[in-house]
Amino acid sequence: MKKHFIVTVILSLVAGVPLNSPAAPNKEVYELEERCGKQATKFFQAKYGDGYDTSHLKNEDMAMTSLSHFSNHYNIKSNSCFILITTSVTLEHKKPDSDCMGSKQELWNINENNQLGFFYQYKCRDSSNLDTCRVSAANCKSQGEWELLIRPYMNDAE
Repeated sequence: MKKHFIVTVILSLVAGVPLNSPAAPNKEVYELEERCGKQATKFFQAKYGDGYDTSHLKNEDMAMTSLSHFSNHYNIKSNSCFILITTSVTLEHKKPDSDCMGSKQELWNINENNQLGFFYQYKCRDSSNLDTCRVSAANCKSQGEWELLIRPYMNDAE
């Protein structure tokens, strides 16, 4: 018994594995994370295709180009799959000095097909700006506040 303990300690030190950690990751959690990733990809493609769009806002006065990507997270505590979609946007106006650039982020619960929050930040050449966000019932005024409010959804450590 003593030899077995010593061998275990030596192997643990050499392999860098803590003594109290399981040898293999939790298979069920891994499968749920993998399923969440597949659901997020499908959800994103249904809403944004390949993530590049120049067609959804074209008229005589302006044109919009957007580039979107996403990250997803399976939240163990809530047993839910969340997706955070980030979009960079350029608005080009015919009117001089009125072009805008910005970004938006949307937080969705994929299992419920429910948008939990959004963050919009746009800066225009004519000095007009728009910063607004909301998560559930909470309003926020900055990207820092937004990040704090979405952390419980996108991180299990909270």
